[in-house]
Amino acid sequence: LLSGLKPWARRWAVPSVVLNLILSILLLIVTIALSAKKPEPCLADPTCPDGWVRHLEKCYYFSQAEGNWTYSQSHCSALGASLAAIDTQHEM
Repeated sequence: LLSGLKPWARRWAVPSVVLNLILSILLLIVTIALSAKKPEPCLADPTCPDGWVRHLEKCYYFSQAEGNWTYSQSHCSALGASLAAIDTQHEM
């Protein structure tokens, strides 16, 4: 196979094949690694409406209105919100 090549070409034939093989394997590894890496979700910085307070990724509105549970719940619902619930000790 190599006998038809000139001496200088014969000397570089095997190293160049090995180098090409190594570069191809590295390219394959990098391609697989980059395609397997899941992009991090793009989290928009949510802001709270005016007059609301942000705490631990949640928005709170402190109303001065007085009323029973049913009135308060419907008032919150009209604002697209719900009555506050403390989910963890950390939220307190």
